[in-house]
Amino acid sequence: MAATVKKNIWLLKTADGRRANTETHLIAASQGILVPNTPVYLSQDGTVKRCATADGSHELLYGFLKGTVDKSTTWPLTAELAGNTQVYVEVAQAGNQYCIYVENNDSDAAMVQSYVGEEYGWRVATTTTIGYATMDVNNGNVMMHVVAAYFNLDSSLKSKTADSPGIAVVRFPASVLEGELA
Repeated sequence: MAATVKKNIWLLKTADGRRANTETHLIAASQGILVPNTPVYLSQDGTVKRCATADGSHELLYGFLKGTVDKSTTWPLTAELAGNTQVYVEVAQAGNQYCIYVENNDSDAAMVQSYVGEEYGWRVATTTTIGYATMDVNNGNVMMHVVAAYFNLDSSLKSKTADSPGIAVVRFPASVLEGELA
């Protein structure tokens, strides 16, 4: 059974406490009807494309789709964007912390304390909720480093240890971030 779609990956806090940097880019054609916060990378032709599920061949991230420059475009998207449409991308940076739902082989999974300190890949949906990203604890193609269990940070009833899917707090290593200087 496919993982439950709740909320796509979101920025919890930046490393420097300042607002995340947002840039304008052109999107590639044929990306599908993308959900907000779809992870994207910069392609060789300079357009942004939806990231794929981590498979050991192309684990790169530039940032997250935040909207379109054209304010008349419906957001969230209800139709696929034409190639070269201007979009806003929130640039991912090392040290920033993100919240992401947890899965195991496309099924919801609880966030357990033993995941903290580990590195995992992600699954990025290609059907229905195109661009929806989850941390897959059965994917060892390193995309993110788990720094905390969200239930340890949120004392409210919003997040509990038994939640499935659970929420992991992650950072992206500089090695997968295209926006980081080497």
